[in-house]
Amino acid sequence: MLTSPAQKGFTTVVDMFENAVQAFPERVCLEFNDLQFTYSDINNKANQVACQLYLNGARKGDFIGLFAKKSDYYIYALLAILKLGGVYVPISREYPEKRVQFIVDDAKISFVLTDEPNANPFQSNVKIISLPAEESEVVDFPKYQGTEDDLAYLLYTSGSSGSPKGVLIHQAGFSNRIMWQKNYFQMDEEQCCLFKAPIGFDISLWEIFLPLVSGARLIVTKDTSYKNISFITSLIIQKKVSVVQFVPSLLSIFIEKISSMPNISLSSLRRVVSSGEELTPTCIKKFVKVLPECKLYNFYGPTETSICVTAKEFDISYGDEYVSLGEPVDNVRVYLLDSNKRVITANDVEGEIYISGICVGKGYLNLPEQTREAFLQNHLDESPVLYKTGDKAKYVNGELVYLGRDDQFVKINGNRVELGEIRNQLNRLQYIEMSAVLVAKNKINADIIIAFYKTSEKFIDVTQIKQRILNDLRLSLPQYMLPTTLIQKDNFELTDNGKIDMAKLKAEYVIP
Repeated sequence: MLTSPAQKGFTTVVDMFENAVQAFPERVCLEFNDLQFTYSDINNKANQVACQLYLNGARKGDFIGLFAKKSDYYIYALLAILKLGGVYVPISREYPEKRVQFIVDDAKISFVLTDEPNANPFQSNVKIISLPAEESEVVDFPKYQGTEDDLAYLLYTSGSSGSPKGVLIHQAGFSNRIMWQKNYFQMDEEQCCLFKAPIGFDISLWEIFLPLVSGARLIVTKDTSYKNISFITSLIIQKKVSVVQFVPSLLSIFIEKISSMPNISLSSLRRVVSSGEELTPTCIKKFVKVLPECKLYNFYGPTETSICVTAKEFDISYGDEYVSLGEPVDNVRVYLLDSNKRVITANDVEGEIYISGICVGKGYLNLPEQTREAFLQNHLDESPVLYKTGDKAKYVNGELVYLGRDDQFVKINGNRVELGEIRNQLNRLQYIEMSAVLVAKNKINADIIIAFYKTSEKFIDVTQIKQRILNDLRLSLPQYMLPTTLIQKDNFELTDNGKIDMAKLKAEYVIP
């Protein structure tokens, strides 16, 4: 079991922001394109939008959609929802119309803030409030007095049924997570963060609020720029960004980019966070080599547990062949349990990760059965709920190491095969930068293992490198777990969240 420090009290994220407004009213709070806004500017605009929402009938606890491009007004509209005590529901402009309508119907959204009121996909019963905010006199609206169990946001993730699942996160989980990172990173008003993650990705919430509660600067990028590593790199230099986040797929491209620019100066960059996918030892070693003065962090956690629940810091001293998930955030406990839900403490014993504490959300909206299956009665500590992640892990030298999803177990010729273990072993090879493993059908309709890989070195002879991979995998995997087919990639296509696009990889495989 991994434990963290005890709870230190409850303050909403909005309270933290307003404290920063009081402390730094004239400091630059936000930059978007060539525009700059002070903390007072953003607070005043957020109050104006909150007032518009209130006058249109929105009240505490209402699900309020935000359907807009990334911009300065996206930030103050989000603050307005929280100031009113509403529940923030991000609706990406990139979503298909059917997904948008599903979210609106599922959450029974009555109010949507949008920057395109005349070209919206919403039905007539949804009240549309236009952005950006018009200058207007702020009418008093009830100041939100938050309680720990009030909902803060509703975020939709992919569901196994084919329909999105709405994850309900409460105020205490949200504020605890933001306050933990503020303290962990020793954030102050001199620092600068980049908001570049897609709005439907919960990482975007700490990208936004970490600087806003610290008196720091927030740099807002355009919606599609997060995959443009050249642009992001130049923005880090130009804006003197100190904190940035990448999913591992994009982090590898970022490392490649700066490695090819020997005269580049990233002196402002202090901390880089990797999350959303599995970080590899090769990626860490390359990072600390090209950015030895910068700290790299591995953040782990499901959306259902308030963004992330563990963190591990890496620096130039890293030399392991595994990647630790690190220690829990404040007020969180992370357990490794066996199939009988008994705690595992020994090294090299596989189990499933379960999470308890203030971070555990309130379940899935309108999905009572799926909520019961994942949010369990807690038999291990005083917290009422234990979240079942479906993530497999084990301890290595006392450090918790991620092994893959429980749903990545498949049967090949009667043998139980864990795809995550194959990928882990591939990623441990010094010359493999990135990999993905899936199951496909061969010409006789039997399941076979396909491994896609990108090398960290340039190999001329593809046949030779494939044989080397198989020889090295044989040292750690049984014969039945060896990939049937190896496919070399120059680059992996990424999803909207910046993760490896597994669907495109599967479509790419052609039965020989």
